[in-house]
Amino acid sequence: MFYEIISIIGVILLIIIVAAAVLLIAAIVMSLLTLILLLIFIKTNHALFPRFVLFLAGILEAPIKQTMWLFGLNEKILYETIIDLRNLLYGKKVEHTPYKQRALFLPQCLRSSDCPAPLTPEGIACKSCGKCPISTIKREAEKLGYRVFVCPGSTMVYRMMKKYKPSAVIGVGCHMEVKEGTDKLAAQGVPVVGFTILKDGCVETELDLDKLLKTLKTYR
Repeated sequence: MFYEIISIIGVILLIIIVAAAVLLIAAIVMSLLTLILLLIFIKTNHALFPRFVLFLAGILEAPIKQTMWLFGLNEKILYETIIDLRNLLYGKKVEHTPYKQRALFLPQCLRSSDCPAPLTPEGIACKSCGKCPISTIKREAEKLGYRVFVCPGSTMVYRMMKKYKPSAVIGVGCHMEVKEGTDKLAAQGVPVVGFTILKDGCVETELDLDKLLKTLKTYR
């Protein structure tokens, strides 16, 4: 009886090991496939099965990053490509949304180190002091009709989304923040376009101001 139990346990363990190996191989294969499709998009700017690729990139992010590490690729490339791919998918929907039904979310890291703007329940209240690009962005965006928020974190973004319910969003931030934010908003069915800053950090980060202003007007 004892040996039968041991045999049964051995068989179960073998099945678990084989199943785990199969899943691991499947994950590696799908990660490679996703990475290849992403690289094709980077090289050609032509997306093959974009929704499927975004789905795979979402559930296989960790193994894709490990695969990229093996090939000496920076994981920032993954974030950039996912953002670009989602912009391609949702750009037209944002474009067809009136300016007054859109929200623009800016990161507080763009602020000057001696920014005089206070934190309010709806984000940083820009004083238009001119010490950082936020005042220019806010002025030009509000002229078009955007509702503009300078947010200290993602919690503020989701709170403003819940309160004002914009029909479309343009989000600015570092690669990881934009990727994660657009992931969540897209999952909620909100058309969203991401725009990444040039220099990461906690304060006085940089972006391509002309490009952002053009982006705000392009999707019209």
